[in-house]
Amino acid sequence: MSFVVIIVILIIIILFLLVFSFGFFMGLSRKKKDLKQLEKEQELQKKTQESIISYFLNDKKHSGKEHEESSILPVKIINRGYKRIKNFLKFKKLYLNLKEEDIIKYLRKYFLSYIGIAILILGIGFFIKYSVNSAYINIAGRIFIILTVSVCLIFFAHLISKKFKTFSSILMGGAIGILFISFTISYYTYDVFSDLQVFSVYLGLTLFSVILSLFYNRFELLFLAVTAGFSAPLFTGLYPENTTFLLLYLLLLNIGSVFISLRFKNYLIRLVPSLFTGIYLILIVRHAFQLNQFGSFQTDFIMLNILYFVLIFLAVAYHIKHISDYKLYELMMVVVINMIYYSLGMYMLEVLNPDYKGVFTVLTAVFNMLFLIIVILIRKSVKEQLVYFFGILSLLFLTLIPPVELVGKSITMIWAVETVLLMWVSIKLDIKMLKLVTTFLMLGLITSFVLDVVDNFFAISFNAPQKQLLINKSFVSGLMTSIGLGLNVIISGKSKEVYLYKPIKMSWLRIFISIVSVGALYISLYTEILYRITITIRNENLINTYLGIYNFSFILIAVIVISFIKNRFLKIVSGFMGIAVVILFFS
Repeated sequence: MSFVVIIVILIIIILFLLVFSFGFFMGLSRKKKDLKQLEKEQELQKKTQESIISYFLNDKKHSGKEHEESSILPVKIINRGYKRIKNFLKFKKLYLNLKEEDIIKYLRKYFLSYIGIAILILGIGFFIKYSVNSAYINIAGRIFIILTVSVCLIFFAHLISKKFKTFSSILMGGAIGILFISFTISYYTYDVFSDLQVFSVYLGLTLFSVILSLFYNRFELLFLAVTAGFSAPLFTGLYPENTTFLLLYLLLLNIGSVFISLRFKNYLIRLVPSLFTGIYLILIVRHAFQLNQFGSFQTDFIMLNILYFVLIFLAVAYHIKHISDYKLYELMMVVVINMIYYSLGMYMLEVLNPDYKGVFTVLTAVFNMLFLIIVILIRKSVKEQLVYFFGILSLLFLTLIPPVELVGKSITMIWAVETVLLMWVSIKLDIKMLKLVTTFLMLGLITSFVLDVVDNFFAISFNAPQKQLLINKSFVSGLMTSIGLGLNVIISGKSKEVYLYKPIKMSWLRIFISIVSVGALYISLYTEILYRITITIRNENLINTYLGIYNFSFILIAVIVISFIKNRFLKIVSGFMGIAVVILFFS
């Protein structure tokens, strides 16, 4: 019954994709008709504008209010006309780009082929599963069928490779995918092979995939083989006792992807391995903490470091070879890899040895600088972007050493430093999208700070555990949040852009961050003072008196500082704060 349900679901998916394709093609035909109509409207607008301009230039006899009215009206009409033409040209440019890419031909050429190969791979996978469950075919028979089907597909793809290049490469990639998925299911789910046997098989399959992709020089073959290889463990599930083998498997696939990425420029070759590896690493650590099984953590930590090096090199390998410019998403990929590596390493050290967290932070900074030195040694002429980027990443982790050593790990501290460095990079390299990313990261920083404050505030009581004065996790994270946001205000002030993203102005962002920065400093000092007096004094009236003195002093100092800043809005704010000081003093 379940097999029938699966077949029905596959048919529904295929029908949905076909309907989507048909609707897409119909939409393109409608756009062509709309484009012709817009061209006619453009001609009419041009004629209207020409007549208006000629009228505007010739009509100089009017004076007074009539002249002003007649001069303003044509300008407004002309501006509206130009806006319409500008929007039309954008639409036309998009249409021409679609036409140049020949998207209809591309979908006809690839779309159905990918669907067919995907169904074939799923069919073989379900065949293996049901044959094992039903015990109709023995182990030797199953392996023979898998190898026979795959070899026949590869041989057939080779025969038609000259006449049907695209389909043959997709077919060959599907055959390799069948091998990856079949052996993975056999090993993980049914223990058909030993660790050494299946490791040898994966090594052979990885080498075979790399050689085929380079020999045929087809991206489709490469993409299908890589995707099938990385998605194979998803068919089986992750178990803590198999994590070491899984990490070895991921390492092999990533090393193969590095060699392939040197040949192919397409970013998917770098994105797919990084994405799958990050997901698997997060799931491995999460499952280990859920099941409280940390037996293989020491080996996993070593593998994490090796994978980190391979993934960083994978992200920039093509550009090192060809000395080309880096895109924003490629630089962000390096940042995400560093964040995942550092976060997972800190979690693992929490179990292995928390005393080495500071050393691990230093090593992460050294690794980034070492990688930059290696790149410079390999290619003497390196893009300035890469030098800035890895230098900033090294500086980022170096700045985390004191807070990590003194008060332990806190994501708020990490984000506080990251926002400053990313904002500086976005201004230095003039990357508008990076400014937007930094803004969202600042919102995450503020959210994390608020959550920390709430936890710390409700934990304050007379019997609360002792903390070091000022050098504790809650106060240092709040202080770093305030300083980080303040530095962001100063750095963003050097930007020449008026808007962050229309209609949001950079000046609005700076005012908002300034207010939050001062608020974070106030709350951090408030909770620290409240903690100190709560664990030593039991008289509530005396506690309120001390807090009143703090509120009065803080607002008074803030008013004095703001009064020296040449900003009308801030002066108004300082006026309201002065009134608040008087009310608090007499209340």
